[in-house]
Amino acid sequence: YVEVYDLKNGGEPQRISGYVHDVDNLIFTNDGKGFYSRDNAGMSIRLSDMSTAKEVIKPKEKINHIALSPDGKTLAGVGQAGNLYFWDIANGYAEKVFHKNKDALSAVGFTRDGKKVMIGDVEGIVKQIEISNASAVRVLSGHSASIEEIVFNFAGTFMATASNDKTVRLWNLDKLNQQPIVLSDHSDWVRTAVFTADDEQLLAGINSNAEHAKETIHAWPTRIETMSGLLCAYITRHLSPDEWDIYVDPDPTVKDEKTCDNLK
Repeated sequence: YVEVYDLKNGGEPQRISGYVHDVDNLIFTNDGKGFYSRDNAGMSIRLSDMSTAKEVIKPKEKINHIALSPDGKTLAGVGQAGNLYFWDIANGYAEKVFHKNKDALSAVGFTRDGKKVMIGDVEGIVKQIEISNASAVRVLSGHSASIEEIVFNFAGTFMATASNDKTVRLWNLDKLNQQPIVLSDHSDWVRTAVFTADDEQLLAGINSNAEHAKETIHAWPTRIETMSGLLCAYITRHLSPDEWDIYVDPDPTVKDEKTCDNLK
């Protein structure tokens, strides 16, 4: 079942039944009046209207992850057999195999502009595919285990990939030829990730067991202003003149600034 919580008015959650097994990947429709989810170990995709749930897609293979396009017209799913499916919502969920991967696929996500789709497989490979040209595929390597989730910041400039290799990689979408930022301070598999609505932080959900019970969620600052605000709580002095020349600017006409405003 699914529980729906009213964040504005509070109260007891509403329970939505009609599922036959574990429920995964809740994705709200663009109008906020319903949501899609995977059911029955990925062998069923259901649509809920916030009161009931009905099966709208019965896939030919186990679907490991789903995503909704920004325009709300296409539902994407990646399967155990390595297929990337597109389902046309307006046309009765007409099915199209958009890409075939040699290994099982584990994650999928649309870029914010809807022009590209990103997929991740169980070997840690991430691929960027042009929506207008399925043969235009770019491979992004670096992870060494299954990709669990692919998410994008709200500005559409960065992508985060969460993996069972215990890392999250932060990719600059305008500079994919450069190495991503690797966030590796995780004690176990990284199962999920999400950007805060202001794009100031990236939250990572970590596989939790008895040994790592206190490390379920990590928060990473993604904006320089946010990061500097956190670091200034630990910094005890300003940059020295030599450090300023080395790390900032040796030009004597550039006036030295305070490293942190809270310091004398």
